Amino acid sequence: LMAPLADAREQLNALVFDGFIGRTGLARLPRLVIYLRGIIHRVERLADNLGRDRAWMLEVQQAVDLYTAAGGTLPLGASAGDGRDLNSAPRIREARWMLEELRLSLFAQPLGAQGPISVQRIRKQLAQ
Repeated sequence: LMAPLADAREQLNALVFDGFIGRTGLARLPRLVIYLRGIIHRVERLADNLGRDRAWMLEVQQAVDLYTAAGGTLPLGASAGDGRDLNSAPRIREARWMLEELRLSLFAQPLGAQGPISVQRIRKQLAQ
């Protein structure tokens, strides 16, 4: 259980940190609550099927690797909203939140991702 729990903690740390409200943006804050519920949902059901969780974790890691290779950071950088860094690029900012939607679609399906999401869709977003 250590790897999935560490992954959940990393996700939480990328969502909630000093200054997270400003970096997340007011429009995205309602979804942030859903992302946090998704972490709880995952942890509560972790023991149900550890193998499935590990497979999904690999899928998420593939998407995160694409995101970081494109210049994205977790959490978003301090200047993410002012145009001074790569994280402010719309394709990077959107891909960052697509990562959270992917996690919901895999680990917390009952909470519902916003629209169809996959590693391929994140790859396409980053290629724009």
